[in-house]
Amino acid sequence: MKKSFLFIVIMSLVLCACTPAPQPRQAQSSFICASAQSCAAVSNRLITADRGSVKCFDLSGNVEFERELEQADAVISASGDNAAAYCVGGKTVVLSSGDTIETENDITSVSASESGMTAVCTLCAGYEGLVTVYSPDAEPVYRWYSANAAIAAAQVSPNGEYLAVLTADEIHIFSLDSEEKRGLYKAPEAMHTLCWIDDNVCGIADTGVYFCDDEGDSEGACRLTGLTTGIYAVLDDKLIIQLSDARGEETAYIIDGGDIRSSVSVEGQILGIHCRGDEILILTQDTVGIYSDSAQPLSSMNAAGAEAAFLLSGGRVLTVGGGTAQILKP
Repeated sequence: MKKSFLFIVIMSLVLCACTPAPQPRQAQSSFICASAQSCAAVSNRLITADRGSVKCFDLSGNVEFERELEQADAVISASGDNAAAYCVGGKTVVLSSGDTIETENDITSVSASESGMTAVCTLCAGYEGLVTVYSPDAEPVYRWYSANAAIAAAQVSPNGEYLAVLTADEIHIFSLDSEEKRGLYKAPEAMHTLCWIDDNVCGIADTGVYFCDDEGDSEGACRLTGLTTGIYAVLDDKLIIQLSDARGEETAYIIDGGDIRSSVSVEGQILGIHCRGDEILILTQDTVGIYSDSAQPLSSMNAAGAEAAFLLSGGRVLTVGGGTAQILKP
């Protein structure tokens, strides 16, 4: 009861930003990229992944490389200028550099890091799971075997010094130059994924977000009574996350150190969130909205048929949908 009351008080302080009316924008250029189950924009390039293949395009539509992938549902993890494509249950990881990683066991999850390193979680005989950290050159540099709990996710810190591993309600912190565990954080509920936000780790559960530092000490928590978490992105030291209520209405919240700072109310389903510089892009059905890091609306544009959208340099927006990529002018 007390927690519910506190949440209501916090929510009463939230600043809600309405999406400005979408304006038609002229496509600066477009190119065929074929259908894809997942895509990401890194270093002003488009990475797409579908059953059987990963492709990298420059913004003129030229194919920089194409790599084979298993015939299974493809996923891309991206952070900064690093991206990694893979299939759950597969044994191949394709990096945005074009390098590939081949694992001995089935992959359960992969997470790219802004540092250029990649954490690959796999099954492992005799253990509950294995995390292998690979350098930007796709060389293995660190391994951690989990003896007691299945590994849900893992990611290397932006500075490339630490590894965070999620097992149910616990976040394990390691230094990549030591075999000793650096810290351990325990949340009051099981979490399903994690990410680094500056020097802190954020664990995301269905109805809560939990923060700890790189030694496992608590840095705050946000219990989201009556709301369910969804997709998210990181902007500097803030978490931008989709939350939905029991009626199915969706809102993007900006959370800083366990506190809700502001929110963006939208119409319809949130299909994507992307951050660059100090701006936030939110893709809904047929509309792209651009907001400041304090949730103030900056612009909005029609994006009919877009399945994904990304902020590029120079204020441009890249949309992908129906096998076509378009670059919209600011």
